[in-house]
Amino acid sequence: ALETGARRGELLGIKKEDIFEYGIKILRSISPTNDDTQLKTKHSKRDISINEDVYQAVTKLAQTKEGYIFDWN
Repeated sequence: ALETGARRGELLGIKKEDIFEYGIKILRSISPTNDDTQLKTKHSKRDISINEDVYQAVTKLAQTKEGYIFDWN
């Protein structure tokens, strides 16, 4: 979150297909009470830049059974 400025729910909503070379598409947000939710505003849907280290780390992470990169646990 520090590298991206994204909210926790937005980071938890990232799927493998949302990651591109040195960027992440923020398309959804999830919470412990709702799995797949809409973003806060229409302007929340955006691309954020990530550096090479973050890109390499995120692309190596395993996916949850729902396809998300990160898990609440």
